[in-house]
Amino acid sequence: MANEKKPDSGIKSKTGGIKSKTGGIKSKTGGIKSKTGGIKSKAGGIKSKTGGIKSKTPGGK
Repeated sequence: MANEKKPDSGIKSKTGGIKSKTGGIKSKTGGIKSKTGGIKSKAGGIKSKTGGIKSKTPGGK
């Protein structure tokens, strides 16, 4: 019975290999999401510039 279980775990480890490949595709999608986050942080940079103009207006008066 022990000899029959050994080839079974070999098939299971192969299935695990396919699952790790799918995980690789998911991490690629995550890379695209982090790029979108970069655009959002840029928009935040523009907002902080607008805030600088606002602080100049009351300070100048």
